[in-house]
Amino acid sequence: MKQPMDTTCPDDAGHVPAAMFTKFPVPIHELMKRQGISGPQGLAAFADPKWELDEKSQRFLEAIFAESDSGQS
Repeated sequence: MKQPMDTTCPDDAGHVPAAMFTKFPVPIHELMKRQGISGPQGLAAFADPKWELDEKSQRFLEAIFAESDSGQS
């Protein structure tokens, strides 16, 4: 049987990993403050300003959309 990882023990360098989850809920405004988010980012946050739509990328997008559409039936 696989044993759970002990996250309280220091690693070889003496670092103790931070807890991945908290015992208590953290308010959304506090999470936003910690992550430097001031509000909704919108779709522009995902855009790559260097990306240009060419024939190769158009075929890629068509394949991705066709693949996702076929999985919805």
